[in-house]
Amino acid sequence: MKRLLGSVIWPVVHDERQALMYDLTSIASEEWRTGSLCPGWGVHDVVAHLLDTAKTTRRGFINRMLAAGFGFDHDDAVGVTRERAPDPLETLASFRTTRLRTLTSPAALETRLVEAFVHGKELSGPGAAAFHAVTIREPA
Repeated sequence: MKRLLGSVIWPVVHDERQALMYDLTSIASEEWRTGSLCPGWGVHDVVAHLLDTAKTTRRGFINRMLAAGFGFDHDDAVGVTRERAPDPLETLASFRTTRLRTLTSPAALETRLVEAFVHGKELSGPGAAAFHAVTIREPA
């Protein structure tokens, strides 16, 4: 069942990542500092967070939670700091390398959709090529 679920979820996540990457190529340098819906984070920070979560393995997540004293906010802040390059375009270039990754924390696989949709739509905003049509296909 898990393999079946992955064959449905991962293509959607990959398409959403690709669409967000496309949208981010056209933003001006000052827009990278624009505040997001995540308190204290700008666009650059959210992209660093998406990069961090795309690179997180199950074992890595457990180790990080232990190091963070099981504080999700603390772990997120550490991850953003680790992945946020000085230049937003460097962070975006690193994020591009994760487009087809299928790594995830021990959370339910559906959480990958939450990351892709919530943060992706938030960053794409009005006027972007966002709100892409999503087709969920049942595997053959």
